Amino acid sequence: MMLSIIALFMLIGMTVSLLKNKISPIVAFIIFPFGAVSGLVLFTDTFMSLGDKTHQITEIINWATNGVKLTMNNAILFMFSIIYFGIMNEKGLFDPVINFLVKYSGKNKILIYISTALIALVGQLDGATATTYLVTIPVM
Repeated sequence: MMLSIIALFMLIGMTVSLLKNKISPIVAFIIFPFGAVSGLVLFTDTFMSLGDKTHQITEIINWATNGVKLTMNNAILFMFSIIYFGIMNEKGLFDPVINFLVKYSGKNKILIYISTALIALVGQLDGATATTYLVTIPVM
């Protein structure tokens, strides 16, 4: 339970710092997992009385390596999409479509909702959710 809470706070901290542009994505993916080290210490201290400490540490290392193997591709895709779509957004690639949708929707709440969905649809064309966030949230 405590490990889940630590992981939740780590993810919240990473998300907030990335959305507020307080930290670079590459630095965030390097620094925030060190918070998991405190979870590792907490886990081994809590369960030290249950058995062999060495066995528990090797088990945690196996969990960590399997987790990294599963999530490394997504982390690399996320970092690439932030840089790529950040450049495209800065150069104004999405501006004509977004300006048209915002001008067309005006102050009508239903049309704003539909425009947001259409902008998210354009952002989701590459299949990465990070792109959708990067294109839709700053605009709307």
